[in-house]
Amino acid sequence: MHVGEAGVHLERFLPAPEAARDRRPVVLVHGGSANASWWAPMVAALMTERPVGTVDLSGHGRSDWRSSYSFDTWVEEVTAAAEYLFPERRGACRPLPWRRPRVRRRWDWPPSSDSHPP
Repeated sequence: MHVGEAGVHLERFLPAPEAARDRRPVVLVHGGSANASWWAPMVAALMTERPVGTVDLSGHGRSDWRSSYSFDTWVEEVTAAAEYLFPERRGACRPLPWRRPRVRRRWDWPPSSDSHPP
């Protein structure tokens, strides 16, 4: 599958016919410096009861490289992958919004009951 100029590698795993095929599919997405093959143990466990998809984000694993990268591009890739892998669920797959985690200073942990976020 292509998103823009880059080919994005996908894999789809379906449960055995006797398993509950009406369960919602899940698409597993790796983090930085990783690839979809890292999910192999999780795929084996999940596909016993639901469809599973994996995606190699551009610049990782078996996907193509881009001239530049952004989280917005990767969100677009994941959304396109979910709709490509599970077209019967088209429109039902929504990525969770990415949000930069709030970093606490070491001396703020654990927070007291009267503390407020910075």
